[in-house]
Amino acid sequence: MKSLLMQFAITFVAIVAALVAYDAWHSWREQVQRPALVEQAKREANAIVSESTAQALEQGRRQAAEIAQQSRKAIEENNARSEAFAAQQQARAILAGDIGATAGVRVALVECYQTEGRWPDDPARCGIDPSAYKGHLLDRVRVEAGGRYVAVLHAGYGLPAGEIRFTPTATGAVVQWNCSTPSYPEIERVLPTCRYEPRAAATVATPTGTGS
Repeated sequence: MKSLLMQFAITFVAIVAALVAYDAWHSWREQVQRPALVEQAKREANAIVSESTAQALEQGRRQAAEIAQQSRKAIEENNARSEAFAAQQQARAILAGDIGATAGVRVALVECYQTEGRWPDDPARCGIDPSAYKGHLLDRVRVEAGGRYVAVLHAGYGLPAGEIRFTPTATGAVVQWNCSTPSYPEIERVLPTCRYEPRAAATVATPTGTGS
């Protein structure tokens, strides 16, 4: 009986000693491995942060590139619109200047009409040289029957070739001029008193007050 108790006691002590030894070994292992585990956790966390930062930076670069491209495109489009508008304004100013230079034709025709009582058949009788009237767009003037004259324009400055017509209406000694064109739909932006008349309608306007 004593032998059994002794054997049990020895076994129990051995088990307890083994458990204590295992616990001590496990504690030692945790103490030894903890810095390594902490360092590994730090490395993994840093790697995650670095990857997230790299992705954020790449996304930021892409967005910045897209914004820069959109800005360049907007600037180019704005510059193109500004250049087109400036060219349009220049063309209109040149056209208005060339037409304004033909005012002398109207003056000479009216003087002839008031002197002779009728519109001249030959512009030379009024001292008019149609070929002398030239400009940036104005090619010449053409004097027609009934005192009408036509400003003949060549293409340029973004405008097509065309004609602008001035038809007189005489009431006694007073002469008024009707301006029309079959060539320039936006003529009123250049000459507010002039109107656009397509070819079919332009033939309707005829000179009046032609005298005897």
